[in-house]
Amino acid sequence: MEPPPPPTAAEDGDLVAPDEYSVPKIFLKMLSTARMLPGAVYHFHNFEYSPRFQRVWIQGVVVAASPDGTSLVIDDSTGDPVEIYVPPTCRAYSMRTASKAPAAPPGLGTYVACMGALTNNPPPREAESAAAAAAVGWGGDG
Repeated sequence: MEPPPPPTAAEDGDLVAPDEYSVPKIFLKMLSTARMLPGAVYHFHNFEYSPRFQRVWIQGVVVAASPDGTSLVIDDSTGDPVEIYVPPTCRAYSMRTASKAPAAPPGLGTYVACMGALTNNPPPREAESAAAAAAVGWGGDG
């Protein structure tokens, strides 16, 4: 995936970031309408002037989680729950403590905010995990 183009200067001299840099806060119901455009950029095909984006911000309750914290199923009650994959380089931080130390992975019932890239290709999983991922329903199916 190529990075989006760098910001350009507007007529008044301010920098203008292309839509691809936006991270829209969306509901899971909206995620089901996202469609991929060339260049791994998404948009909402049902919005006339939809922004284009590569990343999204979702919030919801953890309804399932892998024991190692690399996979979470998030539900915001607006659409089908979505499974997100958490790379090993990503860490959870708790807003409840003043410490900057990483917190334990979110557990069932935890309300979370997640920002990350969209993909149509989930990472390879074990057979039972793949079956669970298929039941979740992926947004942005092109």
